[in-house]
Amino acid sequence: MFAAKKSIVLRLAGVLALIVIVVSAALLKYHYATQRLLELGASGRTNSFQPFASRQFEGVDARTFLDSRVALLFVSDHFPPTNEFLASFRSNHVITGVEGSGCAAAVDNRGYFLTAAHCVAGKEFRMMGREFKTNGVILRIMSPRVVWQGDRRKGEPDLAILRIKRPIDCAFALTDEVEKNAPVMAVGMLRKDSTVFMAMEFLGGTITGSQRRTGSVGGAIVTTDVPLQPGDSGGPLVDTKGRLVGIDTELFYPPRHWLLPGGYLSHSEHPDWKWVKDIIEKDFRDSGAEPK
Repeated sequence: MFAAKKSIVLRLAGVLALIVIVVSAALLKYHYATQRLLELGASGRTNSFQPFASRQFEGVDARTFLDSRVALLFVSDHFPPTNEFLASFRSNHVITGVEGSGCAAAVDNRGYFLTAAHCVAGKEFRMMGREFKTNGVILRIMSPRVVWQGDRRKGEPDLAILRIKRPIDCAFALTDEVEKNAPVMAVGMLRKDSTVFMAMEFLGGTITGSQRRTGSVGGAIVTTDVPLQPGDSGGPLVDTKGRLVGIDTELFYPPRHWLLPGGYLSHSEHPDWKWVKDIIEKDFRDSGAEPK
């Protein structure tokens, strides 16, 4: 009897020791991968975009093309006055008093954007974007309305559809083409160490795979090697034809990569575009043309 109890205790101790080893390895791997990503720094993230920098889309360079279709998103309980906010943006100044940040991609000229749902969940937020007019660049501060917001606890995609109270000049065309090893571009928030600046950073990489979503919402989760960092969520994943593939949502550390250098993948939500368009059309019918 005593021997049997001793055997059970030893087995439990062995299992607990194995769990401690696995958890410790996972935490070390997470720390290592995070440090590696931070070590990329501004130069590494910028260098990832170099293969795309000379490309032209609709008569403009890649940065201008992306810049005109992406807005920066800021979360705060107390936003600074509009003039102060604009001044900080014009000078690429460090953000103060802002609790979180992200991006949003224009998908419909009637004022609709896509972002990550976790960027706007239960928070007060503003968006900042540029409009490229013939007489120069106009900066806009926008207070969007949330049209639809996914709940990941219910298996819904990490997406939110937003609308502003004015039409927009430029929006992404959408694509259902998701091909492994295809090159892609992305837009994130400029960071240096742990400091966030009011400026965009342009990134590049390739698609490493995709997995279809189950359920009525459909769509897929696309994985890439784009070097995302906190603050990049909600930004666009764009193919070499300038079409929107999906919305960047998070870094992911798959278990099979724990023992490998690096070990991170970036996740992007690739929704069923017909489903997105149906929500937008219904909202436009229900809300009507909003005032400028």
